[in-house]
Amino acid sequence: MSWSNLVGHEKQKRWFANAVQCGRLASTFLLVGPNGCGKRTFALQLAKLLLCLKRDAAAFESCDECESCVQVEANTHPDLFLISKPPDRASLPMELLVGSPENRLRDGVCYQLHIRPFHGMRRIAIIDDADTIHVEAANSILKTLEEPPPGSVIFLISSNEQRQLATIRSRSQIVRFQGLTSDEIQTLIVRMNGTMDSALVQEAAALANGSLATAKLLLDDSMVSLRCDLIRELEQRPMPFYSLAKDLTGNLQSLGDETQAKRDRLRMIFDFAANHYRSQLISQLNRKNHEENDSSNRSKYTTNALAAALNHCLAAQTDTDRNATPAGLLEAWAAELAAIVGA
Repeated sequence: MSWSNLVGHEKQKRWFANAVQCGRLASTFLLVGPNGCGKRTFALQLAKLLLCLKRDAAAFESCDECESCVQVEANTHPDLFLISKPPDRASLPMELLVGSPENRLRDGVCYQLHIRPFHGMRRIAIIDDADTIHVEAANSILKTLEEPPPGSVIFLISSNEQRQLATIRSRSQIVRFQGLTSDEIQTLIVRMNGTMDSALVQEAAALANGSLATAKLLLDDSMVSLRCDLIRELEQRPMPFYSLAKDLTGNLQSLGDETQAKRDRLRMIFDFAANHYRSQLISQLNRKNHEENDSSNRSKYTTNALAAALNHCLAAQTDTDRNATPAGLLEAWAAELAAIVGA
């Protein structure tokens, strides 16, 4: 892993390079941007160059050869702590931050940052899934953010800064990342799998909303089938909302008892639907006046209905983070959507 392997985010690279070279690197950063755009990879590359034993950090490039660089790549470096939400948990456990109840403040990443570094002068923490930190856990790390140990650097990975407590935002240097462009996503996918059909890669990149993770998921055979079936039912008039909800619920149930996996799949379903209505709305708004009288080009729905359907799908994506059951949320979404496009 090196900067040459990281596609995009040139502005952020220049910003950090200037901060490091001027000796003005902050202690806590909140990296904000769409999921799957490369924030975690970016933070890991920064950690590697800051921990490199052969090259000065001001060079803003790691040697990729020393013991430290090799350990960062293998995620075994004693001065680098990478924590993320376990797959079976809805939020980042408090014990990963400040230790378990019986070992509070004597374990966890905040405690580890106060221990003397094994190599060099730094200890670095990368806290992934920071959006899932609940209020009590967030409050527990405020002291560390306010008075960080000398030489420590903390990277909080977030998709939305508004989901962080104001007290965390005020103690962090916020660095905003944009989603990857379609061309950048295609470059990364081809780099990982050069034999993939170029037309499918291009379509997935266009639909991924700047996320490499979403693009890779869109290329999965099961997701391609799911999207085709969903669009086919959305195109029917009147919309068969009962069978739509039934089919999609069956798809969720195929994931077993893993609630988070179901929520992720549900969010993807709403994203597919939102992209469908967004595409139709843009096409309708761009249609020239003389084409509006051509029945072959006329949309099945009015502009207002398409806009309302799009907003409904976007709102449903937000609702997936609440406590409603995925199946119940799906049924309510389908029924309301049918009412919107049928009006």
